[in-house]
Amino acid sequence: MAALVLGNGTPPVPIQNTTGADATISLEAFDDMLELYGGVLSLCSLVAIVNYHRVKFPMPISLSLSGLLMSLVLVCVDAALSGHPIRAMVTSLLVATDFDEIILRFGVGFLMFAAAMESDIRAMRPHWGLVFLLSVCGVIISVVVCAVSSLAIFLGFGYYASPPTVVEILYCILFGAVVSPTDAHHFVLEALEKSGAPESFAAIVVGEGLTNDALAVVVFSIVKSIVDSNYLGSHGGCADIEDQAKCEVLHMCEWEEEHGDPGHGVCSAGHGEVDIWAEIAKDIFGGLFIGVMLGWMFSLIMSRVRQPNINILLSITLVVDVIVVSNLLESSAAVACASAGLFLRAFGLPKLERHSQEELDIVWKFFEEALSGIFFLLIGLAIITDEFSVDIFFASVIAIPVSLGARWLSVAFPIYCWNYFADGDRPRSHSGLDRDPSLVERGDKIPWSIVPTLTWGGIRGGSSVALALSLSPYEGRSHIFSMVYAVVLHSVIVQGLTLPRFLKHLFDKENDDDDGGVSGLGADGNHDPDGRLAWAAAEKDGLLADLSGAIDNSPLLAQMLEEQGISRGHLEAVS
Repeated sequence: MAALVLGNGTPPVPIQNTTGADATISLEAFDDMLELYGGVLSLCSLVAIVNYHRVKFPMPISLSLSGLLMSLVLVCVDAALSGHPIRAMVTSLLVATDFDEIILRFGVGFLMFAAAMESDIRAMRPHWGLVFLLSVCGVIISVVVCAVSSLAIFLGFGYYASPPTVVEILYCILFGAVVSPTDAHHFVLEALEKSGAPESFAAIVVGEGLTNDALAVVVFSIVKSIVDSNYLGSHGGCADIEDQAKCEVLHMCEWEEEHGDPGHGVCSAGHGEVDIWAEIAKDIFGGLFIGVMLGWMFSLIMSRVRQPNINILLSITLVVDVIVVSNLLESSAAVACASAGLFLRAFGLPKLERHSQEELDIVWKFFEEALSGIFFLLIGLAIITDEFSVDIFFASVIAIPVSLGARWLSVAFPIYCWNYFADGDRPRSHSGLDRDPSLVERGDKIPWSIVPTLTWGGIRGGSSVALALSLSPYEGRSHIFSMVYAVVLHSVIVQGLTLPRFLKHLFDKENDDDDGGVSGLGADGNHDPDGRLAWAAAEKDGLLADLSGAIDNSPLLAQMLEEQGISRGHLEAVS
């Protein structure tokens, strides 16, 4: 790990290790890291307590509001107390902790694994074709539309001169990659369940969100490497950089001390030129191979353990090992962690005892919420490090409808193509009582209601924030940071708070259309003004489906039920 420079400009006193300069450790930098993340964790805990007792919002929404409030307070304090260097203090603290590299290398991996641990690959099996189409086409369309729109915004507000340079265009592509990931938050799935949406919609939302995140991170990493390479080319390469702090900011360069002297050294190249296709193959296929292999190994080990605490430790070790191996092989840690989590969730967890499964679910739900909370508060803290202006404010406001329009196009075009080549004149019934989990199979048309569902329910959350935080100042962060912050705030707060009502109105209207326009009638013609009969029927079918799956995975449970005269055929008949 390269030595760090503190915000006051003085190099920290290192502890020398016999392995060389690359192993130099700074106690001062470690103390700064503890101060930063300790303070953020304390604030997260305080927000969680207040939210639990008073506000009772979903945690991502509460933490986003807290991050916004914190950034507003810090900006006001910095403006009111001109002699108090609060901006310089925050900047030096963030630089000293090297938080951008930590988040990109470790934070994104843990977040992807936590999301994958809550995604059942077996439930998504009938929908993989649609999920793949939505993810690949969606990421490409979203990145292109957001990049072109942000370039127009930057040219319109005078940030870039016309014609723009290649590096400026790459900055806009980075913005598109940052705002493309969408997270399947718990409150989104709960809103889907309570709105009477088809059960398969939840599986599509989860699968699309996970693969969308992984592919967007791959695009971001590749474009980031190209930006780094262009920056180095314009400055003559790593060897021409004489400043240690500037060398350490560039992740493609490494600072090598001369004779163990932290004050003198040379900047050397850590990477060569970027081959885009080689990077894509290495990130996607290399990440898949690493994740599946390590996931398979740890699944075998965990299947022989009956202690939940040991299985939790093994799952955390799996994530760390996947990230370390991916970094060593220069592959995508996000793809590797997502594939490892999916493999463990689908093939490892069913072999564990029920107590271990429950404990692992609790732990990784905690990891997902805790990491998202840390990222939300960090971006609220980091936003004050960039200069604010009226032009930046209006550019950020314009970025909100731009991102929503890009999301709509990225969903509508694949759905239109799917339905165009599908068989049949119309989709299957999608009323509240039709809860067939195989709604979307080959040859089926998709209800168009999935387009507004994925558009308004595509919440930009922890993944977008983590990618924005991992940008270095020379990578255009001063231009796109506030725009990403505005998009994420609108997505989590406005879309998150209005999503339940939006989905209920959407599917109530569609259920009325299925009933021939008679409001309050279920599919069987019974009076159901609140949709409670449909919801109860859906809950019943969901429980029966879960019980059928449990029978398939547990011969002991199947034997116990057969002794009571209950077989899988009885469950299918009731459903």
